[in-house]
Amino acid sequence: MQSTGERLLPMGRIQVLPEGVANRIAAGEVVERPASVAKELIENALDAEATEIEISVKRAGLDELMVTDNGWGMDREDVLLAFRRHATSKIETAKDLQFITHLGFRGEALPSIASVARVEVLSKRDDRDEGVRYQVDGGKAGESMPAARERGTTIKIRSLFFNVPARRKFLRTPATEYGHIVTGFKRYAVAYPELHWKLNKDGSEVYDLAPTDLRGRILQLFGDEAASHLHEVSERSGDVVLSGYVGGEGLFKRSRGDQFLFVNRRPFQSSSLHHAVVNGFGPLIQPGEVPFYVLLLRLDPEEFDVNVHPAKHEVRFRDESQVYRTVLMGVRGALGVAIKKGDSPVKLRPAQVRDGRGYSGHDLMRPTPAGPRDHMRELNLMYGPRGKKTGDSEDSSSHLRDAGFPDPRSDSERQRQGGPVIGFSGDLSSTAEPSAAGPSSQQDHRSSHSQPVPASQAPLAGKYDPHEGDPLPAGPAPDAGALSHAAGEKEGRPGEGQRTNVWQLHRTYILSQVKSGLVIIDQHVAHERILYEKALAAMRDRPWNGQQLLFPVAVQVEPADAAILEEMREGLARTGLEIEPLSGRDWAIKSVPAGIRIKNEEKLLLEIVTDYRNQYEIRLDPQERLAASFACKAAIKAGDPLNLDEMNALIDELFLTQYPFVCPHGRPVVVNLTLHDLHALFGRE
Repeated sequence: MQSTGERLLPMGRIQVLPEGVANRIAAGEVVERPASVAKELIENALDAEATEIEISVKRAGLDELMVTDNGWGMDREDVLLAFRRHATSKIETAKDLQFITHLGFRGEALPSIASVARVEVLSKRDDRDEGVRYQVDGGKAGESMPAARERGTTIKIRSLFFNVPARRKFLRTPATEYGHIVTGFKRYAVAYPELHWKLNKDGSEVYDLAPTDLRGRILQLFGDEAASHLHEVSERSGDVVLSGYVGGEGLFKRSRGDQFLFVNRRPFQSSSLHHAVVNGFGPLIQPGEVPFYVLLLRLDPEEFDVNVHPAKHEVRFRDESQVYRTVLMGVRGALGVAIKKGDSPVKLRPAQVRDGRGYSGHDLMRPTPAGPRDHMRELNLMYGPRGKKTGDSEDSSSHLRDAGFPDPRSDSERQRQGGPVIGFSGDLSSTAEPSAAGPSSQQDHRSSHSQPVPASQAPLAGKYDPHEGDPLPAGPAPDAGALSHAAGEKEGRPGEGQRTNVWQLHRTYILSQVKSGLVIIDQHVAHERILYEKALAAMRDRPWNGQQLLFPVAVQVEPADAAILEEMREGLARTGLEIEPLSGRDWAIKSVPAGIRIKNEEKLLLEIVTDYRNQYEIRLDPQERLAASFACKAAIKAGDPLNLDEMNALIDELFLTQYPFVCPHGRPVVVNLTLHDLHALFGRE
């Protein structure tokens, strides 16, 4: 064979990388974003036994990030050594790695950061007459100079990734990056409530947290109203000690975010222990809801390994099952104490008790749903029997009232006593009549007559679904002929025929008999598809009319969410949801979209923000992302009762959309069961 002259293997010698190149490679593991820098500097301050720590950022840390503490401080020799790889004061021998008691122990943070940013250090020790100022510019060391300051250290990071433009391109928007910084700040502020913490953004104070205890710190961060929803956790299993708090229903959310796990006050993440917490709630939490918790584990450092992740996000326990059981029993015990004291973690709605939902946590389609007595039996088995109060009867309704749950009542009685208003007006299309389902409230809004509009290309089946977490299987679309028949018996635009063979199943699915068999529509995702296309059209070329509120609704948001609201504000206004900043973390809702009945404007806005933030990792156009978040949170929910007119209006409007078969996230809207399918289920074929 004739040689081509090309070498199959490089003919170079193995060589030691220059320190600057090695530092940049290490920075790829340690420095992911500005929040990673803040984390490393905060950990150094904590290890230096600081009692006051202040973080200041400009443009979410992309321009400047500064951490100031009153810890031990450093002299000139310490500062010069701190910027060398693997230089640390935390460990001396290999044996020390089995007994890690500090946060930052690898000695990689400062040299890695300095290799991709401009760094300035100002530090002073108590036993030195003067401090030292030292600068490193992209790994190039400058001169050290004497400087005046009190004991402690200030490290200023400027122009992060200025010399690695490829890395800078992968950073998210300033709002997202700032959100990560706030999340990290909260973690350490919760883990060390006895310290004084400050966070400043672009020259404005965001947090000034005075020293307190753990409960006090939670209230500082999440508001005094959280106090009534906190349940103290205290458990010990062998050498594993657990303390902290779990939150009741008032702190439940539909997404992760306010869950804090610590081992020896080191923050970490664990899907296994999150499952233990959810399992501890058992039937007290609905599928899809996420509980609030702050849980601190304390055990021998030799019983866990923190050196399994480059950024130390994860921890490996020697006895994972024992830690899991401790968390499970700790949460279950805290909730059991609350139930026995009459301080119930959740308050069930009458409809949930009547339908056998909520407490059981089982599938809505379960053939024999559990009744109130089944729920109480399950609660007793999990949390212990509830003590009977004087004068209480033995029937299940009295037990429900005794535990703080409303007793089941009829619809008419619930309406007479001002029951919950459904979140759907029935006025979806210009041909639909106004809803007759239940009394209207001050927050009810009538729809202006708007024509259906086409949407841009939407994700189809097989795309990632953030609600479910797994890819959806692609499959054949439902029978178009059956769908058109379900939309109306007569030819022409949907809605001209009056449908009476329509039923609501478990207040979640709409069923309709068609010539070919049975059509099943998920009412939430159907309404979500409708609202998505309308919201997207509103943001692009046809603004949606808004219904002005008689009194603006005040909303207080987290600092990170305030930045996101600024990004969303213009797009939301075009959907009719008009908001404006007041001061600091306070915003006001001035109008809501016309034609949508909204139960709680504040909750709607906060849920839209949360969903929008969680979708940053999904590569959607910003307008599509906002439209999807708005539609998901404004749509009617599973569990909302619909009357015949409302179901017909929903069907009419659904089949006027461009993509009626999938919601914006790719979830199926319509399922068609043909007679062939039904016959096969019953063995007729």
